[in-house]
Amino acid sequence: MKLLAFRVREFRSVDDTGWIDTEQVTALIGTNEAGKTNVLTPLWKLKPAKDGAIDAVADYPRKRYNSIRAMARKPIFIDARFELSEPVARVVGKRLRVSADVLKEATVSRDFDGRYYVRFHTLGGSPIVGRDFVVRELGYALEDLVAAMFREEDEDLKQTLKGVVQRAIAMVEKNPSPEIEGQDLLDLEALLGSVDLSQVDVTSSLTARYTQIMKIVTDLPRDVPAAERQAARDYVVEHVPQFVYYSHFGNLDAEIYLPHVIENMTRTDLGAKEAAKARTLKMLFDFVKLSPEEILALGKESPNYTGELTPAQEAEIAAAAAQKKEREILLLAAGTDLTRKFGRWWKQGSYVFRFQADGSHFRIWVSDGKRPEPIELEGRSTGLQWFLSFYLVFLVESVGTHRGAVLLLDEPGLSLHPLAQRDLSGFFDGLAETNQLIYSTHSPFMVDTDHLDRARSVYSDDNGVTQVSPDLRVASEKSDQAKSGYVAYAAVGIATADAVLPGARSVIVEARSDQHYLTAIKNYLVAKGHLRPTRDILFIPGGNVRGTRALSGLLMGKDDELPFVILDRDAGGRTFEHGLKTGLYSGNEARVLSVGDFRDIIDAEVEDLFPSRLMARVLDRYLRKPGGVDEDLVDVVKDGQAFIPQAEEYARKHHITLDEGWKVDLSRRVKTAILKAGDDPLRNEADRRRP
Repeated sequence: MKLLAFRVREFRSVDDTGWIDTEQVTALIGTNEAGKTNVLTPLWKLKPAKDGAIDAVADYPRKRYNSIRAMARKPIFIDARFELSEPVARVVGKRLRVSADVLKEATVSRDFDGRYYVRFHTLGGSPIVGRDFVVRELGYALEDLVAAMFREEDEDLKQTLKGVVQRAIAMVEKNPSPEIEGQDLLDLEALLGSVDLSQVDVTSSLTARYTQIMKIVTDLPRDVPAAERQAARDYVVEHVPQFVYYSHFGNLDAEIYLPHVIENMTRTDLGAKEAAKARTLKMLFDFVKLSPEEILALGKESPNYTGELTPAQEAEIAAAAAQKKEREILLLAAGTDLTRKFGRWWKQGSYVFRFQADGSHFRIWVSDGKRPEPIELEGRSTGLQWFLSFYLVFLVESVGTHRGAVLLLDEPGLSLHPLAQRDLSGFFDGLAETNQLIYSTHSPFMVDTDHLDRARSVYSDDNGVTQVSPDLRVASEKSDQAKSGYVAYAAVGIATADAVLPGARSVIVEARSDQHYLTAIKNYLVAKGHLRPTRDILFIPGGNVRGTRALSGLLMGKDDELPFVILDRDAGGRTFEHGLKTGLYSGNEARVLSVGDFRDIIDAEVEDLFPSRLMARVLDRYLRKPGGVDEDLVDVVKDGQAFIPQAEEYARKHHITLDEGWKVDLSRRVKTAILKAGDDPLRNEADRRRP
């Protein structure tokens, strides 16, 4: 049974059903504290594989804890809609007396007392005995009758059949209940069966169409005994896949004390961290087909005999040596097997694993092509440790005890390098061949831009209700939805940069607002035919001298030329310019440009490349002005003076608060105003004269 969608009842808003559609791999993206864990945990509790009993203290919503605890019948907290497999549909269909072809989906719900509830649906989500479903199907059948090819002598029969179907539709529509069952179904079947088709030519298309109509009704469940209905529900719950929740992945230690391992594998009172580590160790030994008990037994030392040895003592020593040799061979083969299989998944290096046993101690050594000397696992990167542990747990459990389970991963791969996080996405595709998988993340490297349809944005709305949406828009950086969607936006930006940067001409600017302004100028000039670049021009913020030094190394093209830099002519820009020309750009000073080279304005900034009245008009629409402020900036702004100081003085004069980041917001709005205008806003504004 495949999970199609689910909803957490506590998160449903007033105007939203709250359903979250799922794919074979689904990514829940969002900021910290967005509610991603609170989405996964209730789904896990629908049917946990283990250790998932409903706990009032942990699972009841805190704001409703007292009221829920006092309820005699606890509320439902999770709904999940499943596509029924063909074998399950056949068994359930027999119990409900309905065709398996009609039975397509089921919604399984669970309340805080642990009780299950099941509702059956047709394809598309309609209730299996829903009134609307019956009306719709009869309507389709009526259309078929009207369109059917028939012989002239069947005209009377056609009108009779149409009339009966129309009366049947009217009968169902009058039923006040959303479901049709019991005597209502029998009455409907009797009406449709009142037409005698025994004397009609069996080859008539009308006969075939009407027989199909009868099948629609006869396939619907009628007065099914309550015990049979409950048996059908129980059968579905039995076949709902288990949900396996992982938040601790139990990194392996380099040195393992075997008696401790053997003891922990049987304990049930371990903390979360130790339990996760014990599980990973069990997966390691299962994966390489070793038994910790056997490894410990094979390493048993023979007694330290002195003097002349008896034949029995010699045999005992020889047997112990043979056991140790066998243990070495087992460990060598296990390390070779892990090396070969792990290499198919991990793409960040070619690693060789070697297992060593010394008495009661078991060690894991790792080497690679760059560092051929073996190093203890704990001496390697945290990312390698994590991925090895993750690989063992999931590869073993997904084809073993958890085959077919839905895997829920809470923030996997946090310690991995970005490229390794990207590889993890490919690892998920491999797991998805046997298991559906839902994971949460706030890393853009964990979002597959080839499959953005998998991503769901998790955020809190204005009422504090957790929302999950496929809408990834980043219209405003200030909303929680935009902050969550920014993860996907950043993922797209990274993928785009990989494709665009190598072939583009990069220009470094000071700030993000400069990036927006200069991009707007470029696009304007290209649109007007004044600029026809052979390579795209990208403006990239550098921030300061040190940032530009680092950025220049990344942006140098194949010709190893330093990228151009465009700076403001204010005090900060002049300092910036001096630092570059006397340092990194010494000998390449011509590649450092200043706004002052193009505008004869004291302390000129990139904003001063635009008509001041255009800038003022856009800012007037953006500012939140207190009541009683009648003066607009556009009425007092002066040409030939730097715009930003005038705007800041205007805000101080009228006690207007300029939000943090207002310059970036203004730059976006100016860019939009220029690029969306149907006429020529720059020329029109420059030519405009004040009265």
